[in-house]
Amino acid sequence: MLLVILLAGCGGLASRTPIPPPSEAEALAHLAQVEGVVRSGDLSHLCDLGSGTCKQILENADPATVPATVPEVIGTRVIPYSDLGGGMSTVGGRVLMLCGRDGLGKSYYSEMLVFFDGDRLISTGTPYWVGMTIATGSTTEASPAAVPACTST
Repeated sequence: MLLVILLAGCGGLASRTPIPPPSEAEALAHLAQVEGVVRSGDLSHLCDLGSGTCKQILENADPATVPATVPEVIGTRVIPYSDLGGGMSTVGGRVLMLCGRDGLGKSYYSEMLVFFDGDRLISTGTPYWVGMTIATGSTTEASPAAVPACTST
């Protein structure tokens, strides 16, 4: 599953001062909160930590795939804020690259984009075990080289 991140702002967003992406430590702390909710077994509050797409992704996921173990963070990358013109912009953030095994024992590679929504951190790809990747720009095509292999799972 590929998620294109082109978070568009209308009107005033492009004119606001961009918020820097979270630090690696801030993004990992957010992931720890997400993991805590997942480990609790009560996913009803998971999307409190996620963006608007979280509920739909979670509703479409097989409940049996919820992992019993935490993912391994194999890397991070920053997507910078970008003014696209015409009142459109991308908010940017920090992508956490995650590997693990879902609740059925199947390996996954997934990406979670952590970003500031006002003064709080939220994420896209919050149900991290579903295998989403984060693309940037206006295309849904991802380079096969952009998806690293998960060797430890």
